[in-house]
Amino acid sequence: MARPYADLRLVNAPWLAGFEQDLAACLADNCYVLGPGVQRFEEAYGAYIGTEHCVGVGNGTDALYLILRALEIGPGHQVLVQAHTCDATWMAIAATGATPIPVDVRLDTLNLNPDLLAGLVTPATRAVVCVHMNGSPCELEAIAAFCQAHHLPLIEDNAQATGATYRGRRTGSFGLAAAHSFYPTKPLGALGDGGAVTTGDAQLADTIRSLANYGKPVAPGAPRLAGINSRLDDLQARFLLRKLPFVDELIADRAAQAERYARQLEGLPVVLQQVLPEATSAHHLFTILHPEREALRAALADAGVGTAVHYAQAPHQLPPFGYADHAAPVAARIARETLSLPL
Repeated sequence: MARPYADLRLVNAPWLAGFEQDLAACLADNCYVLGPGVQRFEEAYGAYIGTEHCVGVGNGTDALYLILRALEIGPGHQVLVQAHTCDATWMAIAATGATPIPVDVRLDTLNLNPDLLAGLVTPATRAVVCVHMNGSPCELEAIAAFCQAHHLPLIEDNAQATGATYRGRRTGSFGLAAAHSFYPTKPLGALGDGGAVTTGDAQLADTIRSLANYGKPVAPGAPRLAGINSRLDDLQARFLLRKLPFVDELIADRAAQAERYARQLEGLPVVLQQVLPEATSAHHLFTILHPEREALRAALADAGVGTAVHYAQAPHQLPPFGYADHAAPVAARIARETLSLPL
């Protein structure tokens, strides 16, 4: 039987009737942006992640950009960031005017190697961004200890990891703030774009909320900021709120498929991502590494199995940044060999 890489019609089918109810309620409330659906979702999602504050925004890229802006990170500053990640992580940093500095990853976990951080700190360093790649948590304890020792804020890119845990806590609750994405393919996916910031810092949350709404003050007497337009649609918030109670169930289904893959691929010449023993993955993607990726991909296509490549270039290799491969050789290898199988 042919297996497409992704079919979101199957993913969203259980909630079609509920989505219609949400649309009717949104129309009845006559509120489409920053409405009651957004407020309810922010409260529920913050509680799910385990943070006091949650701010709904337009997408995950904006979420990270707004965190950096709220921390006054910009031109002349450097941000240490995972070298194997979606382009969006780096683009959000670049949009502030700051310079992304690549931190290479471990080949087994595909996540940031904390041992490399100390050698990359300069007087211009202002933050560390770690990415829970494919939904699998980073070495948060070691990264957080480094950040504390060097008085740097830790920012989590949790765009792929809604529902993942590290030592019993949800990712997205460890750093000063975390960026979340609700792109339709994510563990908790909207029916369009959407994102959020979670944080335990009330002042930071207020600043982000202001920046995301043209810089309009949140509290009386607060200063006007130079903001942007990045707001979570009320309808998407209602859709997300409907799916949120089932996200752990969805992840469990993906975890079972990942376990089947791992058993069936055992002994074959592929590298599988390893999840830390103290963590659980959200299983956003199931990726393998193979030196003859394109030949393998063609053979799978002939067998009716759809695949995807996440990502064909590491961000540090992209023209806007122009680092040589040896700036992050493990990430460069992953870009050459990575292949995502359908979940």
